[in-house]
Amino acid sequence: MTTINVDNLMSFHAIDISLYLCLIHRLGTPPDSAKRTLAFWLQLEHVGLARDNLTSHISSRPDPVVAHFVAEAESCINVITRDDNDDEEEMGSIPSRLHL
Repeated sequence: MTTINVDNLMSFHAIDISLYLCLIHRLGTPPDSAKRTLAFWLQLEHVGLARDNLTSHISSRPDPVVAHFVAEAESCINVITRDDNDDEEEMGSIPSRLHL
C-alpha cells in the first residue's frame, strides 16, 4: 500500500490550491463559497461530467472568465441545494444568459 505524505498531497493539489487562492484574493470570493465552488468542479471531474483537469483549464483563463465560471458554479449549487418550496423567481437568472 502506498503512503501519501503531506508534500505529495500538496503537490497533487497545487493547481486547486492556486485556484482557491485566486478566487479568494483576486476575485474576492468568500472562502466558504470558494470551497463549495472548487468542490463542485472537482466533483464534476470525478463523475465524468466535465473535462479532465477542469480546475487547470479554469485557472489558465483571465480573471473575468474565471469570475463567470464561479457565477455559473454558484448558480448550479443554488439550484442543487435549494428547497423544493423555493420560488423560481427567487433563484434569479442564469449568469451566462444575462448578457445575451
